[in-house]
Amino acid sequence: MEFNRNKAVIGFLRANEEQKFTPIQIAEWLVKTYPEEVKKKVERSKNETLNNITDSSGKDKMMLGILSGEMHKNWFKSIQKQEPNIKREEYPCRYYYTKETEQVEREYTEKEPNIKEKEIYPKLSDFLLQELGVHSKIINDKCSSNYKGTNGNKWLHPDLVGMEDLTKDWALAIKDCVQQFADKKAKLWSFEVKVVIDSANVRQSFFQALSNSSWANYGYLVASSLVEGKGGSTLRELEILAARHGIGFILLNIKDQVEKGRILIPAKERLEIDWDMANRLVKENKGFESFIGEVRDFCMTGKTRLSGSVRQTVSS
Repeated sequence: MEFNRNKAVIGFLRANEEQKFTPIQIAEWLVKTYPEEVKKKVERSKNETLNNITDSSGKDKMMLGILSGEMHKNWFKSIQKQEPNIKREEYPCRYYYTKETEQVEREYTEKEPNIKEKEIYPKLSDFLLQELGVHSKIINDKCSSNYKGTNGNKWLHPDLVGMEDLTKDWALAIKDCVQQFADKKAKLWSFEVKVVIDSANVRQSFFQALSNSSWANYGYLVASSLVEGKGGSTLRELEILAARHGIGFILLNIKDQVEKGRILIPAKERLEIDWDMANRLVKENKGFESFIGEVRDFCMTGKTRLSGSVRQTVSS
């Protein structure tokens, strides 16, 4: 009987229920468990680079790369048709078998003691500063006046705001010239943070981000976990909504010190700040008023007082 790789992988994931494996880990298991079948695949391969490798160790490494590379979204869809309980985490990409519903998975993730929304803020702040050059600050909704009453500020406040210094690599002469022309020297960013995004909360979370972050040049929804539904429906839903409304999506890997996160969906730039909405936020929240004051000072002096660190929440 011809070897069926999909059935083999499904059996492996079933036997290791709730354990999550990267494509390279699954490929290593295939090579170790089915060496003859993998050898036949090598012999049938039309990959010139693979065929030109003479030493066995080099060929094995190349084969692992090919096997893991084939475990992409389309492959996942074919696997799910055979076994719907196989799930995929988008980043870092990991496959696993679970009998739990997506709602139960989300509730379990949110209850994990080491993953709380407020603990995501410093990780996001570091990622923004190191990867994007964006200086950020927390906006504490508890410091708002709430003069509009119950639910008057629902979905008004972003969790973090940030400023991108466009002049950081400019020569002094250019900075002076821009100062005289009163041209743009910064772009403003806004972020809505969630612990986990899944098919049950993806639309609500997205539209919350749209509501409180679309005033800025760039608005983002941020999460530390993305739980995919059937056929990759969670990320696909984000892509559809982002294409229409322009809010991007950042997936943070808060446990990985090497690769801390990735922009999975870039936000569309809003060329002008929505100053009416910014004014509403300034009137409502002292932290946001402080942020706007720091942006103003930067535009006047070229120096930022935003440190990029959000280890402590702005509270006054």
